[in-house]
Amino acid sequence: MKHIIVSIGQQHLYACDGQALYTDGPVTTGASAIANVDDSTPIGTFHILDKTQNTVLSGGDVNGQWNDPVQYWMPFTAGGCGFHDASWQTFPLGSPLYTTQGSHCCVHVGLDVVSTMFYWAQVDTLVTVEN
Repeated sequence: MKHIIVSIGQQHLYACDGQALYTDGPVTTGASAIANVDDSTPIGTFHILDKTQNTVLSGGDVNGQWNDPVQYWMPFTAGGCGFHDASWQTFPLGSPLYTTQGSHCCVHVGLDVVSTMFYWAQVDTLVTVEN
């Protein structure tokens, strides 16, 4: 069974096929320490809902608007949290800066890892996000 595990504490993702590690890499999760918004990546068990290539992720909150082009998009919550590349991110994936400079609930993944995951995972692949 395919399973993607995200560790917020480690800022790392593990994609497994049964007990075997398929791919892994550092990530940036939701900005959990920004005032006036809750951009934390949700903890729990989810499933990939869709897979899209070359799209623009748009949204906004009290701190402003965003229109971010991504090559790979795999949402895992109905509220719009998912896996994607983030070419605009200026600090390294895996950095503790995620708490104030992270995503709006998504999981930023390196282009090499997210492209591998995109072709490996199917819609309905199990996703676990843990502290």
